[in-house]
Amino acid sequence: MDKETSKIKEWLDKRFTMGVKEDKYFAHQPIYGYKKGFTEGRDLIRYARILSNLKKISQFKFSNFIDIGGAEGYTPNLVKKIFNVDSYACDLSFEANLRARELFGLDSIGIDLSNLPFKDESFDIVLCSEVLEHVTRPVQAICELKRITKKALLITTEAICYDKLERNLQMLLVDLSEKHADRNWYLVDDFALIIGENISYENTIPNIASINKCDCSLEEIKVILKEQDKSGDFTRDGLGISILFVKEQDLAKNKTNISSFIDAILNTIVNEKYNRNKTPLHLQTKLLDVLCCPKCLTPIKKDANELICLLCNRKYKVKQGIPLMYTNEKDKEYLMKKWDHIYMNKFESNYKNIAQLIKLFEHTKLKSNFFIRTIVRRILKIKRFMYNTNKVLNERSMRGVLLYFLDKIKKRIQRETNRLINRFRKK
Repeated sequence: MDKETSKIKEWLDKRFTMGVKEDKYFAHQPIYGYKKGFTEGRDLIRYARILSNLKKISQFKFSNFIDIGGAEGYTPNLVKKIFNVDSYACDLSFEANLRARELFGLDSIGIDLSNLPFKDESFDIVLCSEVLEHVTRPVQAICELKRITKKALLITTEAICYDKLERNLQMLLVDLSEKHADRNWYLVDDFALIIGENISYENTIPNIASINKCDCSLEEIKVILKEQDKSGDFTRDGLGISILFVKEQDLAKNKTNISSFIDAILNTIVNEKYNRNKTPLHLQTKLLDVLCCPKCLTPIKKDANELICLLCNRKYKVKQGIPLMYTNEKDKEYLMKKWDHIYMNKFESNYKNIAQLIKLFEHTKLKSNFFIRTIVRRILKIKRFMYNTNKVLNERSMRGVLLYFLDKIKKRIQRETNRLINRFRKK
């Protein structure tokens, strides 16, 4: 892996050990239940996204599943429980993979998304949710995801733009001083170019307005999540985008009821006191069938606590039952030549467009100053305001428009008044 990816891995390892020593693990996903325990928050948004992902993969008949960048393994655990299939978690961070094994007993692998250690078409369903905005080589990563997919690939990201101007402006806002920054912003056309024309897409969360409600009861949450059971639209009123690429049409005969998914999500709760699994963790034999050398994609063999490539003899450690399948800085030149050759053969006529896209994502390495960032944020706010204004004008009469903006002004005054009152009380 490159130096920037190594820094991200170091940061992630620290993040996924937060609270472990104190037996109070700081979870990425809402594993303790709605607004319970020590978590990152945004529970309702996370529930809605997971529900959307489960609904999309349920239309296929599949025997194995992998979540690339799956953190502590919440989603693969749900898939394992609901569909009764082999389910794997993998992440750049060793500590995230360890949490997945300790919390849910999942097989997990340490990976670099730019060079995945899996054979071609290893998994029926591949999920990569809210990951591609963080990777250093996104074009390479998407190609790898497509390579290991047998039936369907599902990608979700909130880092989506609606036109080139908006994307270029968002790129200027990238702050690489943040270790886990949203460094890549995409257009739908980017995915069509890299994956192929036969993709379908829609908002991950169609109705974000209802999701933003606070302090809901469990029954209200169920109603809100059922309202998200829509498909087909991709507009600014929703949140994020779901890209579905179908490689092999193998549809399931029976459709699963959305209510059963909601119940499974809300009932999957981990004890708030983090009980570490003291039993030794061993590498599962079934995992060896899909693993290969990430450098040369050659099969591997197991030797004590190591995995050895049969071609280049590269050795990969197995730590607490988790294979650490990372390339290193010495492989950089070899991998660059390998990927140049892949791009040339794979894209042919579109090679120039791919080269421009790669260059655009590399441009995010440049840092913009505070003044530029301030101007860009203002422009993006104006674009959003213009969209909302046009929408209101199309949907309402002139009287309705005036009432709409008066209501907005009233709410703004109330917010500012409350803020000033709170500040005064603190003093």
